Amino acid sequence: MALRRLIPFTLALALAPLWALAQDAGVEPRTLTGREPLAFGERLLFWLGAVIVMALVARVVFREQLLERRTLKRLMDEVGPFFPEFDIDAVKRWVARCAPHVWSGWRRRDLSSLEGWATARFFEESAAEFETQRRRGLEHAARLEAVLKVHPLGMYPVGDGQPPKDVELVLRLEEKAIDCLVQPDGTVVEGSTDMRQVQHFWALRHDGHRWRLDRIWRPERGVDLDLTDKPVLPPVGRWRRPPTDDGPDPPQ
Repeated sequence: MALRRLIPFTLALALAPLWALAQDAGVEPRTLTGREPLAFGERLLFWLGAVIVMALVARVVFREQLLERRTLKRLMDEVGPFFPEFDIDAVKRWVARCAPHVWSGWRRRDLSSLEGWATARFFEESAAEFETQRRRGLEHAARLEAVLKVHPLGMYPVGDGQPPKDVELVLRLEEKAIDCLVQPDGTVVEGSTDMRQVQHFWALRHDGHRWRLDRIWRPERGVDLDLTDKPVLPPVGRWRRPPTDDGPDPPQ
């Protein structure tokens, strides 16, 4: 939606050079105000402003791509070699195994198959969502066909634990699925009954030894994804796994 709003403005900036060339060729631009062509200093200020605006637009439009690139580098080059479950391929495999349980649980309103996969917060928030659906008389038509892509967008500390404990990893999932809320008479109030590409944000929280699913939300629900001001993780050399309750740390 934000990108569509920027299209007219971007087109205007793209056409601006034609207007400037007309001035350089001595052709008086046709304007509603009938002003004379801009002087050199005014044109310089115009182009400086245009460059600044374009830089700001690019920062907004490509913010997610920059976040993904930075997070991928950390997962693959910095953390993954020492904590294998942080490697992006391992994360994708974890998501591929977890996602079918999530979608089945949404459809049946029963997340018991996610025991060991998710945090207490996830179960509590899901139970509250299920209760809201019941009160509104809605059914969640949910069927996952495939997880198409997994985009890592940010990784940062979210608690007092020493990393890797209490490290949160934010992902954007592209999925092929049916995902909609339906009234008893068949009226769709959210989503679509068609098999189509949908997106969800996932937040995984590490318990020191493995990932746990902590939150899921849809992009259209307006959750702030500005991850630039989040706390910074310490260097991986200072990370330590917590001891297990039944003996030494598990092999890495």
